[in-house]
Amino acid sequence: FVFWARLSPFLPFAALNIFCGMRRIKFTTYLLAGMSGMLPRTIFMVSLGLVSDSVFMNQQLKTWQWYWLGASALISIIGIGYSMQI
Repeated sequence: FVFWARLSPFLPFAALNIFCGMRRIKFTTYLLAGMSGMLPRTIFMVSLGLVSDSVFMNQQLKTWQWYWLGASALISIIGIGYSMQI
């Protein structure tokens, strides 16, 4: 649950922290699932910043950068869809 909730950009972190505290989730589970859930969204935002920087500097992106951006966007969309079901 924590992994998918952290993956979704619509759920506020503060509310999730309170909810997980009330459910008495183990700290190690919360830490590992939270970190792994935030990682794809962080990578997506960094990739988006890379794309916008390249656009403003009139540079072309490498093929792997486009794939990376697309994959991280897809993972974020999956997280949004899953969190809507919860």
